[in-house]
Amino acid sequence: MVLIGDATFIKKYSWIIVLRDPNEKENIYSNEIMFEATSDYQFAQKYVEDKGFVIKAFVGDGRAINAFSPQGFTYRCVISIKNK
Repeated sequence: MVLIGDATFIKKYSWIIVLRDPNEKENIYSNEIMFEATSDYQFAQKYVEDKGFVIKAFVGDGRAINAFSPQGFTYRCVISIKNK
């Protein structure tokens, strides 16, 4: 499966991390966290894989991409977009 992930700031010490399957248009994982950390993405990856999903590709920003383990991924692309 292709998986999209990101964390969204809600308020001080409150973020929501979401991993989504864009093909099925459903959230596979979501959790409230205190701040965005790579360990939260690693926990989410393990949770998704323990549920029987096979992650073939992951799309996310820098922190999310760096958290996912490289095993099983043939290609890794990180794109940085900056507003001018």
